[in-house]
Parts: sequence; C-alpha cells; structure tokens
Amino acid sequence: MTFIYFICGFSENPEKHVSSGGSRVNIFLGGVHGVGKSFFAAQVPAGFGIVHKSASALIKEERAKPNWGTDKRVEDAAGNQLLLAAAVKKKNDEGVRLILDGHFVLKGRDGEPIYLGADVFSALNLRAVVLLEADPQVIAQRLCERDAREESVEELRRFIDAEHRQAQMVCETLHIPLTILHSPNLDEFLSAVSPG
Repeated sequence: MTFIYFICGFSENPEKHVSSGGSRVNIFLGGVHGVGKSFFAAQVPAGFGIVHKSASALIKEERAKPNWGTDKRVEDAAGNQLLLAAAVKKKNDEGVRLILDGHFVLKGRDGEPIYLGADVFSALNLRAVVLLEADPQVIAQRLCERDAREESVEELRRFIDAEHRQAQMVCETLHIPLTILHSPNLDEFLSAVSPG
C-alpha cells in the first residue's frame, strides 16, 4: 500500500461545530468510478464527526432529480458544480462536516474528460483531499460486477492519470493537503481522514 504526501498534515483542526465563516472543515475523497470511495467512506466511524455524502447525491438533492444513468456521464458540469457548492454550504451551515466523495475529472456525454478547475473546489471548504487509486484491471472488474458495464483498462488508466494530475493541480493551487492512497487497507484510509 502506497502513501504519497504532497503536502503533509491537515491545514487546521476545525472546531466541532461548523460555522458559515468559511473555515475549512470538509474532506474531499476523489478517484475514478469503482475505486472504492463509497466503500471506504461508509467505514468512517461516527466519532470522527464527519458525514459521508457523494457529490452526485448532493447535486441530485439540489436539482431534485431522482437518478443518474449508470454510465455516470455528465451533461451540465458547470451547473452541477454550482449546485454542489450550494449543497455543501447548506450542510456546513447546519453544522455538518462532510467527507465528500467525487471526482476531479468527469466523463462527458461522449466519454471525453471534463477537468474541474480549482474554482469548483474553492467553494467546498476543504481542509484535506484524499485521492484513492487502484490498478485499472481491478477497477474494471469491480465496475463489471457492480454496475454490469464494461470499461476498457486503457480508458480507466487514462482517467486515473487525469484524476491524479488534476488533484495535484487543484491542491497546489488552493494549498490543500493531498494524500494519495493506492489500494489502501481500512486502517490506512482511516489514518488519512482522521480528525487528529
């Protein structure tokens, strides 16, 4: 299991209750579809004081749209990111700190990569970013089993690399600590998202 720290440690220890004063309180959990974001985020103990939400679920709540397709393709990336920022602000204003799972690179309607800029993430009150990575063959197998859809290993490799580069750029631009975990075990993941 590989840990790579680009900027070590968390930028601050946020207070237990979140205010709308702009403090950095959320963790962004990035990675391609099928890498294990939801699986790991569901394992975070309640004592960590953070609630797991997927970016797509928050966007759906804001948009009041019942479902995405299983192919995870995006039509209105810019509009969705505005909805996401509004949803995160609402949760933080309610005193909820989030571990937010999502992507730095989306898959467009025709399969093309859509790179999300630092401006998208600047509105999410992030204290840290954890990027999950895994072998593309493993991810392809998971997607086949979980979603009954075929993904080319080469296409997955391309999106893993794009996600990696974009996560680095965003975190460097916004001075957010970035931890990259390759096929972590649960203890390694929990250590990366631990509040202290």
